[in-house]
Amino acid sequence: MSQVIQLMQKQRISWLDIAKGIGIYFIILGHTLSDPSVPGCGTLHEYLYSFHVPFFFILSGLTAKCGQNEFSGFLIKKLKTLFIPYLVFGILSIIIFRLAGAFAHSALMHSDGDFSLASNLLNLFILGDLQFNRSLWFLPCLLLMELLAWPFLKWEDAVWGRENSCFRALAFLAVFILAWSVAGHAWPLGIQRFQVEIAMLPYLFAGMLLVPVLRIPFAEFRMRFAAFITGAALVGLGLWLWILCPVHYNREIGFTIFAPFTAIVALVSSLGYVGLSAALLAGRPIEYAGRASLVIMCLHKFPVVFFQTCLPFTAMPLARMNYVVGTSVALACLLLCVACYFLISRFCPFLLGRLSFHPRTAKK
Repeated sequence: MSQVIQLMQKQRISWLDIAKGIGIYFIILGHTLSDPSVPGCGTLHEYLYSFHVPFFFILSGLTAKCGQNEFSGFLIKKLKTLFIPYLVFGILSIIIFRLAGAFAHSALMHSDGDFSLASNLLNLFILGDLQFNRSLWFLPCLLLMELLAWPFLKWEDAVWGRENSCFRALAFLAVFILAWSVAGHAWPLGIQRFQVEIAMLPYLFAGMLLVPVLRIPFAEFRMRFAAFITGAALVGLGLWLWILCPVHYNREIGFTIFAPFTAIVALVSSLGYVGLSAALLAGRPIEYAGRASLVIMCLHKFPVVFFQTCLPFTAMPLARMNYVVGTSVALACLLLCVACYFLISRFCPFLLGRLSFHPRTAKK
């Protein structure tokens, strides 16, 4: 296992948490926006959806490792840290929304309205697509992707004992071609769920290819300045490419699409925000949100629906070009979820795959 990964096991890298904090805010902001099919109402929504999920998979690739254990140990660890939270928050979602019933249904976005228990359980355990908390799909998707990447990481570790950039570049190219070849087609229902994993896998490998970035001493001002200039340039380039992109996100396409141009847009924009995050280096509130990103991913749908149900003027706020309301609602949802993360970490750490409360990872 590489020295970089071993170091990361002992201490967190601040700018990675900052990047996760920025990314999770983009996720929440995207979920407060309008239906992009309404003309002129979904521009910012479409831009965020062009990269914010790939951004998270790239960050996951940066920290991906096979560990010292065999596959069984790796699997158990991933089940504890990804599947248990998915299962717990999924069941919690079913209970809350079944109790809320019609009260919440009118505010649910991208929901087909099927509240039957059988349908809920089918979507939770088989399809990985719970209608009223669809953000949960990220956890089983990441779990399956890391399981697919494990043989590659294990082979690399056995042959070279560390990350090999040439090997990773070839692997990235291979999964890029695979995703381009098979994703987006009509798959049989039984294996349809794997479309998303195949479409997102290149981003995980892109993050694995970028591991040398973790060695850059961003504590030095000149390196932070270079990261800022590079990040800003890439964000601008990503925005320009997105404007030129012939296909933008919509709810019919979802995340099953994978085409070279859309992938390049996502990669360039994501790398830009990685650079900007590294330039910040220290930002305690954003960093803390990044540490809580998994819980926020699982829970943020609840406050979003609460605001949209109890305070109608906040529903789809950016569709009415009220950026102050929209960003404020997203920030309020973020803060509520961070508070929940602190309580869960302190009193129910087993829900996050931990045996005990770790102050170092819950606050700093």
